[in-house]
Amino acid sequence: MNAQGVALSQLDALIAQGEKVTSSYRSEQGIPETRMPEHEVRAFITSAFAAVERIAGRDSEYYGQLDRIPPGKVVAIRPGIPAAALGAVLALRAAVDAGLLVRLEAIVRANVYDDMLLQADELLKARYDIAAMVLIGAVTEQHLQKLSVARSLNWSGAGSLSKYNDLLRQVLYDQVTWRRLQSIADIRNHAAHGETTLVKTEDVADAHKYVMRFLSDYAA
Repeated sequence: MNAQGVALSQLDALIAQGEKVTSSYRSEQGIPETRMPEHEVRAFITSAFAAVERIAGRDSEYYGQLDRIPPGKVVAIRPGIPAAALGAVLALRAAVDAGLLVRLEAIVRANVYDDMLLQADELLKARYDIAAMVLIGAVTEQHLQKLSVARSLNWSGAGSLSKYNDLLRQVLYDQVTWRRLQSIADIRNHAAHGETTLVKTEDVADAHKYVMRFLSDYAA
């Protein structure tokens, strides 16, 4: 089972638990109370917080919709607290099932790449060609790794830009693209090993432009 399947399974179990909790509330003399043991209500709310944080993060809208149990001893937990938890979990389940969190991850990753490539551009302008090439190579390698994982391609040992490039040849792009990426791998290796005479400013600038276009053409 993949990560999405695991998350959906966990959320389904939590939803069943939450529905049991919320349906247990009855209005007694105008005051809604649950006949379920308090520790079971607390367990559901705590589990909801943990699941939403683990899957979507504390900064997500789903986490923000959760309502904490007030500190100290609470005789009666008001029904709005478990109801809010169930609503957040239901919304998160729908998002996971639709793949929206995967797309969100891709957006965040693209922003990180943009920042790194912007730094590389600034380094190039300041004539720090070696540092710029190392950054360009890092972005390229990370992106090729994501492309390989997305296509369930396997490799032995530690991954590398060249290894991912070999895996993706013909599977995703042609020999011409493979050769261009391999040249970027070679220049990055020269830069990383301090072989400064083999790293030319025009080659780094050309690699920068090519990687920006490649990221757009082959989104992970």
